[in-house]
Amino acid sequence: EYIDSCLRKNGQADLAYYMVLTPTQIGKTKITEGIVRVFLPPILPGLNMDLPSLFRTAVGLSSSQPVILSFGWTQLLMAGNLGDLLCVDYLPQYGMLIPQEMFITGVAPGTPLAASLVSLWADVNWSQSCFDQIAAAYFDRSAPYNLRPNMVTPEIAASHGGADTLHLIVASRDNAGTASRFFVGQSMGELMGVGPIGQPLTPLAAGLSPCDMALYVKHVKAYTAQLTPSSAVPSSGRGRASRAPLRSSRASPRTGRPAPLRAPVPPKLTVID
Repeated sequence: EYIDSCLRKNGQADLAYYMVLTPTQIGKTKITEGIVRVFLPPILPGLNMDLPSLFRTAVGLSSSQPVILSFGWTQLLMAGNLGDLLCVDYLPQYGMLIPQEMFITGVAPGTPLAASLVSLWADVNWSQSCFDQIAAAYFDRSAPYNLRPNMVTPEIAASHGGADTLHLIVASRDNAGTASRFFVGQSMGELMGVGPIGQPLTPLAAGLSPCDMALYVKHVKAYTAQLTPSSAVPSSGRGRASRAPLRSSRASPRTGRPAPLRAPVPPKLTVID
């Protein structure tokens, strides 16, 4: 939706493209991330040689330097090549703030997202402010865990393979306390799944109040483990002024001892809201 809106805004609504999501592991950890690659139509000399630059400019990549897309509850890195996308030196600029969410487990597999949101709305008596503090919503579907059961552990298959889970991401941690508390009432109850012996499923009580997204907790730990002191960049983009030296430094390093090498500081990335 972000790319489509950018293309429409820049007069490129008819530009044909498709995206491929590729999972990749973070370093030596078992945490998996998704890398989305955008594929454009074939480049034909004399006809559409400027197609890549038009697309990059439309979506916010006005130069070769990556940019950070800020969606309020999370930030994503958008880069022109895979090397910049996987550069660990850019990680400190993302910020390590963990989003909060509410989730409803036990939803019948294949339930449309729109139908579930309307049902939640009906159960709170059509409150006009029930979604004011919700920034995004998505389903964690059970189908992938059932199609390839050997790809996950038996515990994960048992907890995620029986029903879908609806996630409601809170817009801001500061306003999480005022976010509406959703529950499974009469309308949402009609969309809940059933267990192995036909019993109706009930959602986990822990997910009905804002809590840290478990996936982000693992990601932040994995990111922090990869960062080195030389690559750390203050999240605000401004470094603390260093204290003046107590005595003058030597004109040249001691004989036989090479001067210490300093890793180049990565450039400050632009944040696009």
